[in-house]
Amino acid sequence: MKHFPKWPIVLVFILLGCSIWQSPTSAHFQTFGYSDITIQNTTIRYSLELDPYEVMISVPELDSNQNSYVEDEEVAAATDSLFAFVQSNLSATNDGETGTAILKGTSIQVKDKFPLLRFDFEFQFTKPIDQFELNYRFFFDKTDPQHQNFATVRAGDRSIETVIQQSHHVLTQADIGQKSVTVQVPNWLHDAAAYVGIGMKHIWSGFDHMLFLAALIIGGGSKRDYLKMLTAFTLGHSVTLALSVLEIVTISPKIIEPLIALSIVYTAAENMFRKNLQYRWLVTLLFGLVHGFGFSYILQGKLTGNYALSLFSFNLGVEIGQLAVLAVLLPVVWVLARKKWLARAAYGASAIVGAAGLYWLVERVVSI
Repeated sequence: MKHFPKWPIVLVFILLGCSIWQSPTSAHFQTFGYSDITIQNTTIRYSLELDPYEVMISVPELDSNQNSYVEDEEVAAATDSLFAFVQSNLSATNDGETGTAILKGTSIQVKDKFPLLRFDFEFQFTKPIDQFELNYRFFFDKTDPQHQNFATVRAGDRSIETVIQQSHHVLTQADIGQKSVTVQVPNWLHDAAAYVGIGMKHIWSGFDHMLFLAALIIGGGSKRDYLKMLTAFTLGHSVTLALSVLEIVTISPKIIEPLIALSIVYTAAENMFRKNLQYRWLVTLLFGLVHGFGFSYILQGKLTGNYALSLFSFNLGVEIGQLAVLAVLLPVVWVLARKKWLARAAYGASAIVGAAGLYWLVERVVSI
């Protein structure tokens, strides 16, 4: 058996346990929505896009033929139930007056190869909008507390962007920096901080990415080797993240998600059966390209005029998230490198990580 660096196997089990606690298909994904909000005189026009399969949990009529697909005919037939679902999870007020919601249409839209259920509706008031409040409550209480909605608020030719999440699900004029109906351009640092936070949460909640990094560390090497591998991974995912988000190159998640699982299986197998890992940085670069597409799906179709800032900030958040994990793991690896009993444990850890990757691979291929 080849010699492995010795490090605390318990950390691998912690990562693995967290990944098993999530369902395999959600090892990487959480749900996202998109809102385009226009404020004009006495009306708030709202275009809302949500994951149709998440909505299906609350509106089972969306899958009336029980084929696990949401079709246009089912959307049309479930219009009343869908509008009731929206009204129970989204409300608008202006100076204490509750807006009258009017549904304009529902449809299935495809955004960057993802199906989205779109609602077009209005909130109407009896007087011009001066102090509004939008209360967004979708999915937080039941199906996905980590749900996020990327919102663009428009007034005239100006707009601001914000991220709605459980900790910030009520939009007001104070939140977007306006005292009247005119929306002011937000502070760039606020937007950057929001996307950095999204990137950090994305890497921490993506246990398939975390196990891939763990597999790299188990494989061992010098500090120089670690630096080369992590630099290669960063370069790889940064390139494809940008290409995919900017819609220069797009690949369906039905292809990318199994490949991410395969990267875990391959890296774990290398740890177990290959003696020479001299060129692992090159393999890591190639897999980094794959993982970058996985990172990109959260932002696809969302970036607008501030796309460079949003893209840079999100990628920075991903890097900070990775470095935070490595800042915990690597020092422990080096400190406990003299523990002889951990050599066999590292071999077993590779087998366990590889088994998790194989499980995800099979599950994701079968679900295509």
